[in-house]
Parts: sequence; structure tokens; C-alpha cells
Amino acid sequence: MPNAPLSSLADVSDGNHISIAESFAETGVRYLRGQDLSDFFVADSSPVHVPDAVYATLRRSHILPGDVLLGIVATIGTVSFVTDRFGKLTGNCKIAILRPRKIEGEFLAAYFLSDLGQREIHRWARGTIQTGVILPDLKRLPIPVVGKTTRSRITELVRAAYAARQTSVVCYSQGESILTAALGLDRVDLSRTCSTKTLTPTPPTPRASIRILPAAKWNVLRTMTAMPGKPLEHMFDIISWIGKDETLRRIDQGITMLGK
Repeated sequence: MPNAPLSSLADVSDGNHISIAESFAETGVRYLRGQDLSDFFVADSSPVHVPDAVYATLRRSHILPGDVLLGIVATIGTVSFVTDRFGKLTGNCKIAILRPRKIEGEFLAAYFLSDLGQREIHRWARGTIQTGVILPDLKRLPIPVVGKTTRSRITELVRAAYAARQTSVVCYSQGESILTAALGLDRVDLSRTCSTKTLTPTPPTPRASIRILPAAKWNVLRTMTAMPGKPLEHMFDIISWIGKDETLRRIDQGITMLGK
């Protein structure tokens, strides 16, 4: 099968090289790191953001819908396809930004996620302490030239996968809301106005330790403790394959809110 170098099919660059950690914020423009490529459609756990003013200075590393992102430093070979759910987006230099010109981004992302694509990426990795793939090597990566019909089919499947993912997100949220209401936690005060001190014995010594709980967590624990429940060991078989007997003992004594 004929191949073509990646640079003939897409523009290849990487993310921001300037240290901007001091500008990280809870809101603003999403700033991607290598760890955020753990999901094919970009992970949502522990996101960081930068202000719009900082984003405007990082024009070279702006990320657009349809781009393909590759982990090229440390977490080599992670792949994400960028959809339109983020709006503005940027990232750091551990991420390569591929902007397809003569090929579908969905196909390119699927290829790099495949065993063949992963082997090709890792084949070009360099370094001993911190391995990475440099951009000149990345641009030379051979991409199989398959027919338009095959690429279109792969594109359709990737889009269908994204639609299913979005549906699952909505369903999980609805399920969480139903469970929260059934447990009465939707009526619990979750304000952060105060903290509560509790004295908790710490095994194996009888001495008490002070645990400071935010008021919201204390209210949730108090509500759940007042509900009828069963020890986890009465409802599930605990398999101790990790050898942490003390942790498993505490799990056995825990209370679950699941009914029959």
C-alpha cells in the first residue's frame, strides 16, 4: 500500500513552549496538557484554563475543531480528536497539533490510535531520561494512503462514536440526579461556609486524631449515615488481589446505600 509523509497531508506544529503556570485559572480558555489526551475526544478530568488575554498571545498553539492531537513528550502516542465542544482551545509543547489539509482528521486520529500507528510513533521516539518525538521526525511519519470510501467509513464511525459519547454523558448526569434525589442529597446544604471537626480513632492505637471536614462533606456524610444500609461484605464478594488487608477490612465494614 502506498504511503505519504504526514507533512504532505497535514500541517504539523506543537503547543506552547513558554512557562505560563502562574496564569492558570479555574475559568477561561481550556489549556491542554499531555495528560488531557487520555480520552480520544479529550479528557475532562482536572482541566486547567488560561485567561483570554494569555490565549491571545499563544496564537501559534491555538487548537481548532478537526485538529488531531498527539502526545509527543513523556506520554508518547496518546491521541485525541478535537470536536467543536470547546470553542477556544490551546495547549503545551508536549502535544503535537496536526491540522489536516488533504485527509480527514477522523481517519488520521483513528490511524494513530491503531497498533500500526502506535508502533510508528514509538519507533521515532528519542531520549533516555525523557523520551520524545521531535517535529522533523513527526513530519516524516508515513501515513497509508487508503481509498476515499474506506476513509469516509472510518470518519462516519468516529463521528458516531462521538455522538454516543455525548449521549452517555447526558445519561450519566441524569442517573446521578436520580440517585442524588433518591438519597435525599439534593436537599443537603452544600455551602462552604464552615468546617466541622470530628474526633476519629485511628487504628491500631486508641488515640484520637482530628479530622477537619468541609461543612458540605459533613452534611453529606451525616445524611447518608442516617439511612438504612448494609455492610458492603453482605452484598459483594471482596477479592483481595492487592494485598492491602487493612484497606479491605475497612471496605468490609463500610455502609452501602444500595437496596435489594
